[in-house]
Amino acid sequence: MTGGPITAMIMHPVVKEELLREAHLQRLERSCRLVDGMPFRNFDALGEQSGRIQVLITSWGCPPIDRAVVAGMPGLKLIAHLAGSVKGFIEDSVWRMGIQITNAVAANAVPVVCSFLFGPAGAWGAAIGNVIGDFFGGIGPGSLFGFAGNF
Repeated sequence: MTGGPITAMIMHPVVKEELLREAHLQRLERSCRLVDGMPFRNFDALGEQSGRIQVLITSWGCPPIDRAVVAGMPGLKLIAHLAGSVKGFIEDSVWRMGIQITNAVAANAVPVVCSFLFGPAGAWGAAIGNVIGDFFGGIGPGSLFGFAGNF
């Protein structure tokens, strides 16, 4: 694609394989300019690309994002985290720098809420639902951990 925001993925490569199927990557490539189809493990690996990045797609394995990291990305407009809370790795000062930050905390809450509200039956239901979702989207190593993580 020739248009769209310049985007980098910062996460562990195994996480990318678990979260982003081929259809997701194709959709990303239609709406933005990915610096690379593989995620970077840290911000230093971006090299001179850092100054051009407008969107960061992060997930598990992303190193901390602080004022210094953001200062190296003057065009950064959005951090999209493909997991729950960002409190553990995004410094408080980054929130006040005018960058939009979003995450998937609402989607991750369903199995937890089900287990609290309905006990083991709710956890089993959420776990089985996750496996069914993985079946239609592709089962990977994370399916086992996702299933066990509901307990």
